[in-house]
Amino acid sequence: MKIWSCATLLLSTLLVITPAQAADIKNGQRLQQQSCQRCHDDAIYTRRDSIIFSYKALRNRVSFCDSNSGTHWTPQQQDDVVEYLNSRFYKFKQ
Repeated sequence: MKIWSCATLLLSTLLVITPAQAADIKNGQRLQQQSCQRCHDDAIYTRRDSIIFSYKALRNRVSFCDSNSGTHWTPQQQDDVVEYLNSRFYKFKQ
């Protein structure tokens, strides 16, 4: 019975993993440095007239930039960049 309870707890924990927990922030940093900084420096993330006011807006902007810059990131790479930017600059709750 105790083994069943432990197995259930483990499974339920695995089912609630969010994209933030699955993302590779170090990879996001690497991708951001290699790709995003070709067009702008980090000051864009902290400027006063920012257009990014939510986690969803950040995700949409990363997708927009990926499409327009021709980086052709996978969804996982986009998640990595979003999580890096959010953890480093924005601090939005998901």
